[in-house]
Amino acid sequence: GVSSAASDVYKRQILTHGAKCINENTGLGCDFVHPVLWKTLTKAGARAMCGFLNKCEEETMWPDHCLVNIIVLMGKPTGGCRPIALMPMIYRLWTKCRRPYMRSWELLRKGPWDAAVRGSSALRAAVLTAFGDEMAHYTGQEVAKILWDMEKFYDSIDVSILIHRCINVGYPVRPLALGMKMHMSLRVLKVDDGYQPCRIPYNGIIAGCLQSTSVTKGLLHAVLERHYNGLAMSITFENDYLRTFVDDITES
Repeated sequence: GVSSAASDVYKRQILTHGAKCINENTGLGCDFVHPVLWKTLTKAGARAMCGFLNKCEEETMWPDHCLVNIIVLMGKPTGGCRPIALMPMIYRLWTKCRRPYMRSWELLRKGPWDAAVRGSSALRAAVLTAFGDEMAHYTGQEVAKILWDMEKFYDSIDVSILIHRCINVGYPVRPLALGMKMHMSLRVLKVDDGYQPCRIPYNGIIAGCLQSTSVTKGLLHAVLERHYNGLAMSITFENDYLRTFVDDITES
């Protein structure tokens, strides 16, 4: 099942499909493996890589030399920088292959408040929210809105709480364990051609990981579910509307 700690055996077709999903123009991680290598593996090479990934999942471990995340600073339109991780390419390949597990869980646990779903976007969510407010005003209702964009949300997450809450809502255990091992690995800041190791992280997850949005939903699910159900039972706020896009929360 989706919530099982065990994972199915990798097959060459799964690995080949995952490799095709990696952008060839992406920055390289600490293993300095280019995505083209995964996409051009021979059948024998693909079988060997499947065996390697199966072993990683069986042991719930990554090779020591892969436990490094390179952090680069990307400029923000409003000023300042946003840290983005260049994770090892072997890990990125694994997340592409295991993405169906995460999507299956998201479909099972999708709340009516969640706008960060497949085929949606932050712009689409904002437009639909604004449209709902305009329709309410058009029909003679009063509209008040709370907009909450959590600052440095990923960096402030307590990983122990995240793991506990994800398990409680049935997030796949093995992908969660392998993901958190990588998130809590050594981080190295890269500026131009210079590299500076940072302290071993004790909290916060990495932006740029395919799992980050999924585990964030697991972290917030119970809180948002209680709030949503409370609004549904409230007479005072019977027209209250709750909408979220990962860490952007709107209530009107």
